[in-house]
Amino acid sequence: MALKELLTDLACKNATAESAKIRKLHDGQGLYLWIYEDGRKYWRLRYKIHDKEKSLSLGVYPVVGLKQARQFAQAKRVKLASNIDPSIDRRINKQKAKEAAANSFEAVAREWYRKQTHTWVLSHSKDVLRRLEGNVFPYIGAYPISTIEAPQLLNMIRIIEHRGSFDLAHRVLGSVDISHR
Repeated sequence: MALKELLTDLACKNATAESAKIRKLHDGQGLYLWIYEDGRKYWRLRYKIHDKEKSLSLGVYPVVGLKQARQFAQAKRVKLASNIDPSIDRRINKQKAKEAAANSFEAVAREWYRKQTHTWVLSHSKDVLRRLEGNVFPYIGAYPISTIEAPQLLNMIRIIEHRGSFDLAHRVLGSVDISHR
């Protein structure tokens, strides 16, 4: 019995849908390239878990090439071997990322800023926001606030000091230290 040939980069690149149907080019072990009649191509992985057949999107071709699609599929198969449903795992990870973004330093600092502005004069309010946006958010703004530690703050302050702005570094550090507020 002959082994089924695997896909090649050239076959993926040149593949088109036949007539008005969606075409599937199989690579093996459940990985296939789904080709629409308008030329769009998507990598998908077909798998079975808990006696239920499912499929999972792995990316758009050619952004995700054949080699990368195979690596993604293998990573999903490893999860399946541990009895983890890749689609549920993806959903959980998206939710975690969404929660982390909502609790990023920038999100929390902007909320703190909005609550403080009514107690400040307009010029001070603008200065604080300018300092945060120019000197803090580019360095630690995207980090979940629970993960930020002293060394990260120190590195950020050193960058400001390196520009020769010792007074600004002191003021930024005062703005960033919202832990006691």
